[in-house]
Amino acid sequence: MGYNATRLWAVKFTTASNYPLTLLAEVGLLGLAGLVLLYWKVFKEIAGKLSGIFDYQKALVISLILSLLFLALFPANIPLLLAAFVLLAANAAVKTAAIPLFVPTLAENTPASRIPAVILALPIIVGVGFLVYWGGKVYSAEYQFRKVGKFLAANEGKAAYDTLRNVIRLNPSVDRYRATYSQVNLALASAIAQKKDLTDADRTTIAQLIQQAIREGQATVTLNPQRAGNWEILARTYQAIMSFATGADAFTIQTYSQAVALDPTQPNLRIALGGVYYALGRFDDAIKAFELAVLAKPDLANGHYNLALAYREKGEIDKAIEQMNLVLSLVKRDSKDYEIAKTQLDNLEKRKKEKAETGETLSPPSSAQPPVLKPPLTLPEEATPPATSQ
Repeated sequence: MGYNATRLWAVKFTTASNYPLTLLAEVGLLGLAGLVLLYWKVFKEIAGKLSGIFDYQKALVISLILSLLFLALFPANIPLLLAAFVLLAANAAVKTAAIPLFVPTLAENTPASRIPAVILALPIIVGVGFLVYWGGKVYSAEYQFRKVGKFLAANEGKAAYDTLRNVIRLNPSVDRYRATYSQVNLALASAIAQKKDLTDADRTTIAQLIQQAIREGQATVTLNPQRAGNWEILARTYQAIMSFATGADAFTIQTYSQAVALDPTQPNLRIALGGVYYALGRFDDAIKAFELAVLAKPDLANGHYNLALAYREKGEIDKAIEQMNLVLSLVKRDSKDYEIAKTQLDNLEKRKKEKAETGETLSPPSSAQPPVLKPPLTLPEEATPPATSQ
């Protein structure tokens, strides 16, 4: 909860503040113990030897010490890790040993057999070839993935779609590739659905794009089920198609709930879940979700604003007015948000006054969003969210 009081509360970090903490989070105590053992071994070997080595060797040793210190103090990155391991190799003790790789023959003028050398070299060649092949695919996938951002910025959806397909073909095990592909499929489906006169071909394309978006969202979760952001992406996919397909609302709630379970202190996830309940007219559930969001971050104006609207729809006007006053105390007076909240507060006070004068306790039902497609799509059984670990 304390982290939500800092100015970085909404920032999602992909690495810790230093390499040991990142290793602890991603590998566990065993990985951290291995790193500690490496540090202990290195510093034990170089301690007391700086005075008895040549100048160029001192430079290598000092460079190694600095690289290891940087790893311990700062976030890790590929250049720093590469430099550290290259320097470890350069400072390693070298022992020369002669290993005969030729089998001498008894007959005179007969060359020695090269079979041992071939046997030893073959797995090395295969290993290097595999690394070059796989590394080339990984690099190519990452290079092409960077181009996707440019295509999206230029509103070239077809180019982004085709490039992402190739990226995933090259390296299908990266969750952020799958997450982006899911969102692109969803965006294309939404764009087609905006047409006034949808043909049967358009409906078929929309259905295919939606199913692909769901599959890629599910793949994102499967690749890293412990990341709340992946569940959030899948939840937003289901949420976006609530007006397209029956059953998507239940899947949306299920996946948002899993995201909240993995990151319970993140208020925006609870606000998103409450928004789904609000859209479905389940105001009691929406109020509970918004209340927990406010509890997680009391100074978040949007949490109080959503809670006020949920109280309003429930008919609890006094509580809604209280929350809207809190919103006004949290936003800047010269901002557009202040004007919006002030208008809502005026409407609430007017509604309270009218209710007091007439004694009216009834409120009209909120109108549901009409389906974009008629009849709405029916999600297939495989569209069900992946099983959770809870």
